[in-house]
Amino acid sequence: MKKALGLLLVAALVGVGLRYAFPKESLFPEEKKKHVDELLAETLNEVEQDSVVEKREVEIDTVASQQTPVAEPEVIVEEPIQQGVESIGYLDVFFDKLYRLEQKKKGQVRIAFFGDSMLDADMIVMQFRHYLQRRFGGYGVGFVPITSVSALGRYSIKHSFSTNWKKQTFLKKNDTFFPFGINGEVFFIGDTIGKQKATVTFRRGSAYRELALSSPKLFYGKQKRYKNSNVGVAKFAVRTATGEQELNLDGDKELNVFRLPEGQNRFTLVLEDFGTLPLYGVSFASLDGVIVDNLAVRGNSGLTLTRLRTNLMRQFQKHFGYDLLILSYGTNVFSPTYDKSYAWYGRRMKRVVKHLKNCFDGTDVLVVSMADRAVKEGEEMQTPPALHDFIQVQKSIADSTQSAFFSLYDAMGGAGSMKEWVEAMSPLANKDYTHFNSKGAEKAATFLYDWLIEQYEGYKAQRIKEEKVEEEAKTDSVSLTHQDTVNFEENTTTQTVTQ
Repeated sequence: MKKALGLLLVAALVGVGLRYAFPKESLFPEEKKKHVDELLAETLNEVEQDSVVEKREVEIDTVASQQTPVAEPEVIVEEPIQQGVESIGYLDVFFDKLYRLEQKKKGQVRIAFFGDSMLDADMIVMQFRHYLQRRFGGYGVGFVPITSVSALGRYSIKHSFSTNWKKQTFLKKNDTFFPFGINGEVFFIGDTIGKQKATVTFRRGSAYRELALSSPKLFYGKQKRYKNSNVGVAKFAVRTATGEQELNLDGDKELNVFRLPEGQNRFTLVLEDFGTLPLYGVSFASLDGVIVDNLAVRGNSGLTLTRLRTNLMRQFQKHFGYDLLILSYGTNVFSPTYDKSYAWYGRRMKRVVKHLKNCFDGTDVLVVSMADRAVKEGEEMQTPPALHDFIQVQKSIADSTQSAFFSLYDAMGGAGSMKEWVEAMSPLANKDYTHFNSKGAEKAATFLYDWLIEQYEGYKAQRIKEEKVEEEAKTDSVSLTHQDTVNFEENTTTQTVTQ
């Protein structure tokens, strides 16, 4: 009896410890969500109002045409969603850069991977980045925000920070004091009432050899100045193994860049401020090879990307030079209990893609579908019937914006695959039947990478073929020119002898 009570006590203590060791949002998903996309909520409200109007119009039409026979509903058989192979040309800009990198072993190819909680803790992106860097070269995890709710679970970089950082996010409509950074967030410390000090520490990850803290650069905004105020200038320092050095962050542009110490396995940034200086994050990226930035924000529907300021994003683009934008959304939009069309989401996401193409001019876009999901139907966990239609809407977003499309849903195996992944002897997904575990994330990353490389190899083969034809044409042209010269000289010699 005493032994049993002892075990219960230990279990209780472990539970309490876990509650404080991990973010509450990830360990206790049933608790009130803090990461709510307010723009999505507003959009759904608008759609609901539009639906009421449409319903009234339909009722009027129905009364006016009661004599019209109603056709039998069409039986729809689920067909696999095409992976967007027909739109391979929409990745030519990206493939061109990748091809030149592979041939010359010089230059940087950079990818922005936007998404939601499916990419938490660098899941999927970490393995996808690793595969690309292993083949094409490159070091560093790319852009990392000042704080992150999933930092404790991330293996690609060790990321810790003090708890007094303040954050504004594009998920919240009223967070407009500072412009949002590349991932839709901005960070600061203190306020005009009192100065505070905050820290953030980065340590090299141990998962792969490519995870060096390469060429670290801090991205920050323009400091706010207050007239007739005692608010002072922000103090900034970098702490390394050799000590702490105070530095000036006095950039006066909307986006400023500060080069941090090279060759470090760990360093800490220290900011003391009155809430006047916006920080965005740190980029770890080698000059050559492939860099993949994980720009996911938990709770995001994708609609909030329109809140990114065009001018500021263009400044980020000057530094990052993205060649491909990957959009992976839907987890926070699709609901098995929502019985209306998702056409509204398709229309608004088309605006999002157009906005991003305007922000990041000349960049290709790849839309990645939702993964499969399962909900309880009776006694069984099943894929909601409406999910297939939702993914068709996601494909229409790609088709209408000249973007490539990859169906993660079909790569997994389509309807019923999430149930299989969760209930496998070696599970690949969590018991929420929505999110992958680390093994599942690696498999999903493999699906995406293999598909992308298959498309690239097709582009590469065609490119080599065209280059060979061009080279042969040049050779033939040189040969004909040489022959014409010989003929001219022979004719000239003959004429001279005759004379």
